[in-house]
Amino acid sequence: MNRKILHIVGWAIALALVIVPMASCAPGGSPGGAPAATTAAPAATTAAQAATAAATTQAAATEPEVKPVTFSYWHGRNADATEGEKKVLELYIEEFQNAFPHITVDSRPTKPGTDYREQYDKALMANDGPTLNEQLPHVDIQTRINNGTIADVSKYMENFDLRLDGKVIDVFDDAIRDKDGKWYAIPIRQYFMAHAYNSETIKAGGESVDNLPTDWESFGEYTQRLTNPAEQRYGYVFIGSDYLAWNFTPWVWAAGGEMVRPNSDGTYSIAFNEEPGIDTAMFWHDLVYKYKSTQTDLLKQWPDLQTDIQAGYSALSWGVATTFAARAEEKFGITPERFGSTLIPGKTKDMSPVSFAGGGVWVMGPKATEEEMDAAWEFVKFTTYNEEFLTKVWEIEGEYNVASFVQMPARNDLADLKFSFAQWPDHWAKEFAQLAEYAIPEPFCANWNDLKNDIVIPMQKVLLTENITREEVKQLLDECADSLYEKYPDSFRLPN
Repeated sequence: MNRKILHIVGWAIALALVIVPMASCAPGGSPGGAPAATTAAPAATTAAQAATAAATTQAAATEPEVKPVTFSYWHGRNADATEGEKKVLELYIEEFQNAFPHITVDSRPTKPGTDYREQYDKALMANDGPTLNEQLPHVDIQTRINNGTIADVSKYMENFDLRLDGKVIDVFDDAIRDKDGKWYAIPIRQYFMAHAYNSETIKAGGESVDNLPTDWESFGEYTQRLTNPAEQRYGYVFIGSDYLAWNFTPWVWAAGGEMVRPNSDGTYSIAFNEEPGIDTAMFWHDLVYKYKSTQTDLLKQWPDLQTDIQAGYSALSWGVATTFAARAEEKFGITPERFGSTLIPGKTKDMSPVSFAGGGVWVMGPKATEEEMDAAWEFVKFTTYNEEFLTKVWEIEGEYNVASFVQMPARNDLADLKFSFAQWPDHWAKEFAQLAEYAIPEPFCANWNDLKNDIVIPMQKVLLTENITREEVKQLLDECADSLYEKYPDSFRLPN
C-alpha cells in the first residue's frame, strides 16, 4: 500500500484567545396606519377589505406548523466524564433545543467498561438503536455498509454546502462512501496518536525529554534505564488487551511495513505477517524480556494504563498528551506541563518516525424514520459545523483541557480559530504539529476491526511466552492471516 502521509497545511496554533463578535439581528419595522375614512359606508367597506387583506397576508406569511420530533443520540460522556466534557454536552443539548424547540434530543450515554460497538449492535437487534451515534470510528464504516447496520446519509452529504465549498475535512472520504459514491457517515473530527510521556517520571529515572530515543535500539535502552519496579516506575507501558492492534499498527509502519495492502479487485491482502510485522512483534517481546522496561501485568486494560501514566508510574505510553493531562490534575494534582507527545521512532535512525491518524464520524441508525434523521442532521450541522456554536464549545474545551480538544475539527477552515482557545503548555503546540506532519491514516478496509480483534490472541502469546523464537512468531502471525482469509474471503484475499 502506498501510505498517505498527512500534511496539515495552515495549522497555525495560536495560544492567545480570539474574541469573536456575535452577529445580531436588526429588528423589523412596524406597519404604518391606514388613512381615515370620510363616510360611514365606504369606511365599513374599506375596513372589511382591509381585514380580509390582512388575514390573507397573515395566512400567506405564516409558516407551516412544525411537528415535534424526538431523536435518540448516543455518546460516551457518561458519569465518569470530566467536568469539561459534561459542560460541553450540556451546551450541546441546551443550545440546540433553544435553536430548534420542536426537536427533542434523547441523549443517552453508552455504558462505561463495555464495548460500544457491541452495545450498538445489541440495541439494533432489540429495535432500540439510536438515531444518531458519534462513537463509531471511520474504519468501521465499510464493514457496516456491508452488514446494513448504518443508514445511507447521501441525502445530506451530497448537497452539504460546506462540503461542496471545500470546508469539510476529506481525509477519510473514501472510508465513509461505498463503491457507488453513496455516503454512510459524516465527519466529526480527526485525531492523532503516537507516544505520550510524563516528564517527571523521566526525570525521576535520571533521563531527560531533550534526548528522547529516535530508533528502536535506543528506545529499548532508554526505557530500560527509566525502569525501577521497586519504585513502581516503568519505562514503557503498552496495550496488551483488546485494543492491542491499535498500538501495534503504527509500530509496523515504523518498521517499514503495512498491516494490509489493497488488491486490484477491491479486496486487501494481509501484510502484518511479513518481516516488518515480525520485527515489531519481536521488539515488543524484547521490551518485556530483554530490556525489562514494561509493566508486569501485560494484559492490563487501557483505562488502567491511563491511570498508570497519570499517576507517574510510567514514563512513556501509547497515547497523546491530552489523553492523560485532562484528568491527571483532577485525580492526582499533576499539572498538564508534565505531559507531552512524541513520535513512534523508526526502526533504525534512517527510517521515518510515525504517528497514527484516526477519524470520528456521525452515523445514523438503519431503522430511523426520515423525520428522525432530518432532526438528527440539524443536530449534526449545529454541533459540528456551526461556527458561532463551535466557538462556545472550544472556549470550554480549552479552559478545561478536554482530551478531544487537540483533535482537528471537521471544519478545516476553523482549525486556527479552535486552537486559539488553547491554554496549553508551550511545548504542546510544536509536538502536536509534528504528530500531524508524520501521521498515517488508519486502514479502513471492510472487516478491519475483525482483523484487529483476531491479532490480539497471537500477539498476547508473543508477549507472554518468554522463550518464543522468531520462527514461532512468524507461525502465529501466518496462522492468524490464514484464518482471516478463510473467515472473510470478500474482504481479504491473497494477491493474484
